[in-house]
Amino acid sequence: MTTRSERGFTLLEVMVALSLFATLAVAIYGASGHLVGTASAMTERQLALWIADNHLTELRAGIRDGQLGQRSEALSFADRRWQLAVNIQRAPDPRLLRVELKVYTDNPPHLRASLSGFIEAER
Repeated sequence: MTTRSERGFTLLEVMVALSLFATLAVAIYGASGHLVGTASAMTERQLALWIADNHLTELRAGIRDGQLGQRSEALSFADRRWQLAVNIQRAPDPRLLRVELKVYTDNPPHLRASLSGFIEAER
Protein backbone atom coordinates (compact mmCIF):
# COMPACT_ATOMS: atom_id res chain seq x y z
CA MET A 1 0.00 0.00 0.00
CA THR A 2 1.44 3.30 -1.01
CA THR A 3 0.74 6.50 0.82
CA ARG A 4 0.51 9.58 -1.16
CA SER A 5 1.88 12.72 0.36
CA GLU A 6 -0.14 15.73 -0.82
CA ARG A 7 1.32 19.19 -0.55
CA GLY A 8 -0.88 22.24 -0.40
CA PHE A 9 -3.07 24.28 1.86
CA THR A 10 -6.18 23.20 3.64
CA LEU A 11 -9.36 25.16 3.27
CA LEU A 12 -8.96 26.50 6.80
CA GLU A 13 -5.46 27.82 6.06
CA VAL A 14 -6.68 29.53 2.89
CA MET A 15 -9.57 31.17 4.77
CA VAL A 16 -7.25 32.44 7.52
CA ALA A 17 -4.84 33.87 4.93
CA LEU A 18 -7.69 35.58 3.07
CA SER A 19 -9.08 37.11 6.24
CA LEU A 20 -5.63 38.46 7.18
CA PHE A 21 -5.21 39.91 3.69
CA ALA A 22 -8.66 41.53 3.82
CA THR A 23 -7.94 43.08 7.23
CA LEU A 24 -4.62 44.48 6.04
CA ALA A 25 -6.18 45.81 2.82
CA VAL A 26 -8.88 47.68 4.78
CA ALA A 27 -6.26 49.14 7.16
CA ILE A 28 -4.03 50.29 4.30
CA TYR A 29 -6.98 51.81 2.44
CA GLY A 30 -8.05 53.75 5.53
CA ALA A 31 -4.51 54.98 6.21
CA SER A 32 -4.02 56.11 2.61
CA GLY A 33 -7.28 58.07 2.72
CA HIS A 34 -6.14 59.78 5.91
CA LEU A 35 -2.76 60.63 4.36
CA VAL A 36 -4.37 62.15 1.27
CA GLY A 37 -6.62 64.32 3.45
CA THR A 38 -3.69 65.42 5.60
CA ALA A 39 -1.55 66.27 2.58
CA SER A 40 -4.39 68.32 1.10
CA ALA A 41 -4.87 70.25 4.35
CA MET A 42 -1.12 70.91 4.63
CA THR A 43 -1.04 72.22 1.06
CA GLU A 44 -3.96 74.53 1.80
CA ARG A 45 -2.29 75.88 4.94
CA GLN A 46 0.99 76.44 3.08
CA LEU A 47 -0.76 78.37 0.31
CA ALA A 48 -2.57 80.49 2.92
CA LEU A 49 0.73 81.26 4.65
CA TRP A 50 2.23 82.36 1.33
CA ILE A 51 -0.69 84.72 0.79
CA ALA A 52 -0.25 86.27 4.24
CA ASP A 53 3.53 86.50 3.93
CA ASN A 54 3.29 88.07 0.46
CA HIS A 55 0.81 90.65 1.72
CA LEU A 56 3.01 91.54 4.70
CA THR A 57 6.03 91.87 2.40
CA GLU A 58 4.06 94.17 0.08
CA LEU A 59 3.08 96.33 3.07
CA ARG A 60 6.71 96.53 4.21
CA ALA A 61 7.87 97.44 0.69
CA GLY A 62 5.24 100.17 0.40
CA ILE A 63 3.46 98.46 -2.50
CA ARG A 64 0.26 98.31 -0.46
CA ASP A 65 -1.30 101.03 1.67
CA GLY A 66 -0.58 100.52 5.38
CA GLN A 67 -3.38 102.63 6.82
CA LEU A 68 -4.76 101.91 10.28
CA GLY A 69 -7.94 99.86 10.51
CA GLN A 70 -9.50 96.62 9.39
CA ARG A 71 -10.24 95.52 5.89
CA SER A 72 -10.99 92.35 4.01
CA GLU A 73 -10.46 91.32 0.43
CA ALA A 74 -11.29 88.36 -1.77
CA LEU A 75 -8.51 87.02 -3.92
CA SER A 76 -7.60 84.13 -6.16
CA PHE A 77 -4.36 82.22 -5.68
CA ALA A 78 -3.32 78.78 -6.99
CA ASP A 79 -6.71 78.28 -8.67
CA ARG A 80 -8.53 78.74 -5.35
CA ARG A 81 -10.60 81.53 -3.82
CA TRP A 82 -9.46 83.04 -0.52
CA GLN A 83 -10.51 85.74 1.93
CA LEU A 84 -7.78 87.89 3.47
CA ALA A 85 -8.52 89.89 6.63
CA VAL A 86 -6.03 92.62 7.51
CA ASN A 87 -5.96 94.51 10.81
CA ILE A 88 -3.40 97.31 11.18
CA GLN A 89 -3.09 99.03 14.55
CA ARG A 90 -0.58 101.09 16.44
CA ALA A 91 2.25 99.24 18.15
CA PRO A 92 3.73 100.15 21.54
CA ASP A 93 6.68 101.66 19.67
CA PRO A 94 5.37 104.76 17.82
CA ARG A 95 7.73 104.07 14.90
CA LEU A 96 5.90 100.81 14.12
CA LEU A 97 2.45 99.51 13.20
CA ARG A 98 1.27 96.05 14.16
CA VAL A 99 -0.21 94.03 11.28
CA GLU A 100 -2.42 90.97 11.82
CA LEU A 101 -3.31 88.90 8.77
CA LYS A 102 -5.81 86.06 8.63
CA VAL A 103 -6.41 83.96 5.54
CA TYR A 104 -9.63 81.96 5.14
CA THR A 105 -10.79 79.53 2.51
CA ASP A 106 -13.61 81.08 0.52
CA ASN A 107 -16.33 78.46 0.61
CA PRO A 108 -16.86 77.28 3.30
CA PRO A 109 -14.86 79.85 5.27
CA HIS A 110 -12.21 78.21 7.45
CA LEU A 111 -9.22 79.94 9.00
CA ARG A 112 -6.13 78.48 7.32
CA ALA A 113 -3.35 80.87 8.35
CA SER A 114 -2.72 83.67 10.78
CA LEU A 115 0.35 85.89 10.65
CA SER A 116 1.44 88.89 12.74
CA GLY A 117 4.19 91.33 11.99
CA PHE A 118 5.28 94.93 12.09
CA ILE A 119 5.73 97.61 9.47
CA GLU A 120 7.25 101.03 9.70
CA ALA A 121 4.80 103.78 10.57
CA GLU A 122 4.67 106.76 8.24
CA ARG A 123 6.29 109.84 9.65
